[in-house]
Amino acid sequence: MQLRSTLMILILLGTSLSAQVFVEPFNYPNGPNIPGWTTVNGSWAINNGRLYATGSGWRYINRTGLTAKDCVMDAEFFLITSALQFGGLTARHPGGSSTTNLVMCKIQNNSSPGPATAFNRCYIYERPGASVYKDVPIPRPTSVFCRMIILDKNAWMLVDADKNGIFEMVVGPKVLTSVFTSGLAGMNSYGPCEMDNFKFYNAVIINDSGNPTPRPGVALQFNLRGKPSHSYQAASSLGRTGIPIGSGRIIPLAADPLFFLSASGAAPAMFANYSYSLDPGGNGFVRIALPKLPALVGITFFTAFVTFDTSGINGISNDHQVTIVS
Repeated sequence: MQLRSTLMILILLGTSLSAQVFVEPFNYPNGPNIPGWTTVNGSWAINNGRLYATGSGWRYINRTGLTAKDCVMDAEFFLITSALQFGGLTARHPGGSSTTNLVMCKIQNNSSPGPATAFNRCYIYERPGASVYKDVPIPRPTSVFCRMIILDKNAWMLVDADKNGIFEMVVGPKVLTSVFTSGLAGMNSYGPCEMDNFKFYNAVIINDSGNPTPRPGVALQFNLRGKPSHSYQAASSLGRTGIPIGSGRIIPLAADPLFFLSASGAAPAMFANYSYSLDPGGNGFVRIALPKLPALVGITFFTAFVTFDTSGINGISNDHQVTIVS
């Protein structure tokens, strides 16, 4: 169909269109000037290409104008000293100087489970309200990639503790009870923790709760949320190195043989609904039928999608990760 051929041309030529995924590497001079970001409380600054907050208390900063109800965010976090500290991601912030009525996740170096010289515990909060948390597996990191997914009444945190490109830990879901509306997206911190490589996706792909264990021979469904009634194109790949499409926008997959096979429509029995339209609520799904091949055990693949209108790409999802087991 036309949508599929348009996407293939974009990938091959790197055409620039207004895809609304945001990437922030914080490559600014040292000091308090952080273009495009709005301080909620505390003092924020750049140090050698990383963001950090000063002063005591929980600190928040938002990307100006970056608003969503359902979204995915990634960032990289660095432990600086053994002093108590955390870094995290914030969604659905109401704006202004509020430190409540928001959803946040954080990774922290608690004194227990020790040692405090490494990140050891992750939390998801609805503020005000209680948190859910999980301890980081040993060996515990001093730098880490984290992700927050927020969709309807649920929030999750994913952790790549060894920074190998695969999230090996999931926290949540945290079931939300009051913060349900659209709000600003940004970051949070306490203590000397430094943060970098913030990414924001305005479309969401997650695992269907009814899926079987991902073994050879089973079929898996992934649920989509994006622009209501818009056409979409999904693809899967064996990597998530990123496919640039211009203006700093990146589809979080790799242009490998699996990508072109899944996006081309050449294997519809294996890749179902990969090119279709979301419903009026912005919902959709894709299904992948895993071949019954024992050699697939241990392979990790990633699936993402983009949405289109007449002007081009207007939404990019996160990459959803699956590891095939025996």
